Parts: sequence; C-alpha cells; structure tokens
Amino acid sequence: MKKTILSLLSIMMLSCQGQTNTAYQMKISEAENIKNNNKNNGAIFSPNDDKNMIEIKQKDYNLYTGSSNCQFEILVDDVPPFVGFWGKATEKGTGFAGAIPINSCLLKSGTHSITVKIYPRYGKSQLEYMSAFYFDAYYRKVHTLDEEFEVQLYRLESPTKSGGATGLQGFPYFEMKSEIVADLPFEIEGWRSSVNLKEEQENGHDLKKELQKTYQNLWDIINKKDTASLLKIISEREDLLAEAFYFTPKEKEEALQDLLSIIKDDTYELAPFSQEAKMYFYGYGKMVTLLDLEREGVIRFVNKKDPKETISLEFRFHRKKTNEELKVI
Repeated sequence: MKKTILSLLSIMMLSCQGQTNTAYQMKISEAENIKNNNKNNGAIFSPNDDKNMIEIKQKDYNLYTGSSNCQFEILVDDVPPFVGFWGKATEKGTGFAGAIPINSCLLKSGTHSITVKIYPRYGKSQLEYMSAFYFDAYYRKVHTLDEEFEVQLYRLESPTKSGGATGLQGFPYFEMKSEIVADLPFEIEGWRSSVNLKEEQENGHDLKKELQKTYQNLWDIINKKDTASLLKIISEREDLLAEAFYFTPKEKEEALQDLLSIIKDDTYELAPFSQEAKMYFYGYGKMVTLLDLEREGVIRFVNKKDPKETISLEFRFHRKKTNEELKVI
C-alpha cells in the first residue's frame, strides 16, 4: 500500500503507480459547452444557485467525485487538492469515489475555476466504453456531517451517448471545466502574489537544479529526524491549512504530531532521494514540486518489514519575491 501526504496536516490519500498519456491535449469540452445540458458533447453543468445557499459562516467546500474506467486529476484554480487517481489501481476499470476538500485551494471569496482532466485507464491509449467521471460540488458547516447543514451546489458529469451509454469511448483525453462561487470568512495570501516560477524556468533559470537542492536539504533534515527545523520550514503551509480548514490550536498541534510521528517511527526508513523526477507547476506557474514517474512525492518512507508499504511526502514551493529562496507553501 502506498500513501502520499499531500498536506502536512495529515490529509492522506492513496497514491498508486501512475502513467499518463499527456501526448494528447484534445479539449473536447470547454466551459461554455458544458453549460448546455446534453448539448455540445453532453456534459452537464449547473451553476451555484444562491437561493439554496444557507447562512453558514464557516463553509467547508468539497467535491464528491466518482469515476470509472479512467485516470483523472482535478485542479482548483490550477492547484490539485489531492493527488488524483492514477496507475495500476485503474488497470481493471476500478473507479474512485470520495469527498475531496478544496478550501486550501480557494484562499478567498469569489469565483474559482475547476478543471477535470480525464485520461485512459492504466495501459490504455484511449478512453473506453463506460469511461466516465462526475463530481457534486457542495459545502457544509465545518466539523459536521449533518445533512441539515449541507448545501448541494451543482453536479458536473462527463457526457453519455444516448441509448448506448458509451461514455467517453474513443477519446484519447477529455477535459471538463466549471466554476464555483465561494463565500469564505478568510482571505489568505498564500501564493497569489508570488513570483511566476514557470516564467523563470522559461527565461533560462535552472529551476529544477534549485528545486533538487532544496528537496535534498529537506531530505537531510528529515533523515536526521530534526523535527524543529522541519516545523520551521513548513510553518507557512501549516498556518495556511489551519486557517483554510478552521483548525483550532489543539487540532493543528495534533495534526503536526501525526506528521512528526511518521518521521520518528523506526518502523520506516527514509529511501534514498531520487534525482529522477519531473517538475510540475501549479497555481498558474507560482508553485512547483517534484514528482517521480509514479506521480508520488520524492521523499519516501519504506516499511522495513513490508517494503511494499510506502509513505510519500509531497512538498510544494513558491518564491515570495525575486531572488529569495524557495519556500514550502
């Protein structure tokens, strides 16, 4: 079993061996097409209905997703709220279903974009019969599962062909777009005003070399179990997540201890840091990370008794001002 820690506040999702078919970038469905139910490729889109929005001060926004016969990733304002669903887990058509919290991608009130990228399942070059994806956008009162305090906003789903229900069969790639209007009691700076790292890379700066060096420093700190130094490095990210998910000081501390317990656990050993990784830019170029060919974080713990059990840490970086060092965000 493989686990990837996306946010260091113990938000853990399964991450499996991944292989994506990025050679095809065919946009089948754009936002203006999606809004027409069962027209222009048939994707279904319903916008926020303000009449149904109830007065909840601390709103916890989520996407409840479901998939079949495909791999996929979700981007909220060009930031993935979780690792996506990749690899051998999809080889036999297995689907994914679950709620994905997105507050950490929203940062402030207003209109936010949501993009879903759908790829053929592992080992296939095209989407197949009944390849499909949907999500329900909703918010609820924080720290409750009571449906009385839950508001459904809309559903976005991939098209089906009338009669045969063939789904996305024959497409090498499918993309859907929508928007969500968020009402939040906070405004977080995060990476919004940070340097565009993608532009730096395009203008000749060897960002990958800098990123590898930064990751190596993190690896060394974690390998020494220097938790004090690690907490200092990740403090900005921890503060952002605590505010976005309305953590109390006690909850924040408990989540940090969950992370540190992994680093201190002698059941696991830190795998050698791999230099073979690909850069991924997020947040419209203002964040960057390194992921291996399986789309996992390059800092990885391996269970000494069961090497098949691994835990990966993914760190995302930004640069607040030109010429400053990369920092975890």
